[in-house]
Amino acid sequence: MEVVDSQVHIWKKDSPDHPWDPEYGKGGPSAAAHRAKSAEHTVSYEDTITAMDDAGVDAAVIVTTILYGWDNSYSLEAARKHPDRFVVMGRVEPFAPGVDDRVRAWKETPGTVGIRVVVTTDPQREQVTSGALEPFFAAAERQDVPVAIFAPRFLPEIEPIARKHPGLALHLDHVGLPQPPLMPADPGPFERLPTLLALAKYPRVAVKLSAAPTLSLEKFPFADLWPSVHKIIAAFGPERVLWGSDWTRALPVVSYKEQVRAFTETNELGDREKELIMGKSLRTLLRWPKAATASR
Repeated sequence: MEVVDSQVHIWKKDSPDHPWDPEYGKGGPSAAAHRAKSAEHTVSYEDTITAMDDAGVDAAVIVTTILYGWDNSYSLEAARKHPDRFVVMGRVEPFAPGVDDRVRAWKETPGTVGIRVVVTTDPQREQVTSGALEPFFAAAERQDVPVAIFAPRFLPEIEPIARKHPGLALHLDHVGLPQPPLMPADPGPFERLPTLLALAKYPRVAVKLSAAPTLSLEKFPFADLWPSVHKIIAAFGPERVLWGSDWTRALPVVSYKEQVRAFTETNELGDREKELIMGKSLRTLLRWPKAATASR
């Protein structure tokens, strides 16, 4: 069975070749702490391939880290050098002039499969509710470019987007819920689950189980996840549920191997469900066919 990770992050030290966004880290203590920590501990795509091989992961979607602002060059370098292992879910400035042309150009860039949007702060929420992001969502729908959206506290704001843009492929990062260690989980980690499940009625909305074990209150194999995971699979179908790790954010909570084993070794899923959730559904939804010569 092939294992494809729906979300990993890579970065190098701030350098002229791949400069970090100079504004990132000025938005508050959390951002500043993340920037400082990232400067101390980098994760290259070579490091990531080693970790993938060790964990039994065949391929992965690189989601460009916010450290690079709107610069996807390091992610694209990884995909160019290792096209059988990586594709890129990048960051495209949604408010810049000519957004339709920008989305089209990104789609035509080799190694790309979609665009990511982050909605984690009240100002970002206002951008969604005010309609400021509407031209971007419309462009992505017209160009048929999947959008991965991270909105852990703002799932109700996603529903109008899905309703207005039925042709837009929306992939909800991290089960759509707040996750440790960068943000605290809700007192009941899955208490917002009904809001997530309500989005299943929109056929082009999918859910990424990225770093789901961070929501567990138990140790490996995280048995308390399954009642909620089964509800997600029942609502969306395994064809719209994608496994992922969020390497390396989740490492302080759960190892890469444990994230893989929790889903590949469980008896909670049948063989067909495992095959779809662990990679086949991602290949289909992101139109990333497996290379005939790809091997690990």
